[in-house]
Amino acid sequence: MNRLNEDELYELHFRVCVAAVAEGFPHLPVAHIIEPPRGRFDAILARQIVLHILVARFGLVRTRVGALMGRKRTQVNNAVYKVDERLEDPEFAKRYIRWAERTEELYLDELAEVA
Repeated sequence: MNRLNEDELYELHFRVCVAAVAEGFPHLPVAHIIEPPRGRFDAILARQIVLHILVARFGLVRTRVGALMGRKRTQVNNAVYKVDERLEDPEFAKRYIRWAERTEELYLDELAEVA
């Protein structure tokens, strides 16, 4: 991996974020987090969390994040909004912080490996 290649860094952010959120949803296959089946609200929530972490914690551009997950920017905005609403619940906020911190750990580990 080239640490100076923006596309590769976006892909790395995406992979570690999905991996971290998947740890919190062990009953879901990773493929369901990336592309939730119709009616699987837990998978939809997991995907929304991934999108939120990419945008809110890593500061990635919403259009590029949407492209990574095959979504439009408006869908990314909707996911961010929905997770922001859920963050008002202290229990959800605690879990979210764990996912976000785990994502950051995985990201730094991956960067250290390619250094």
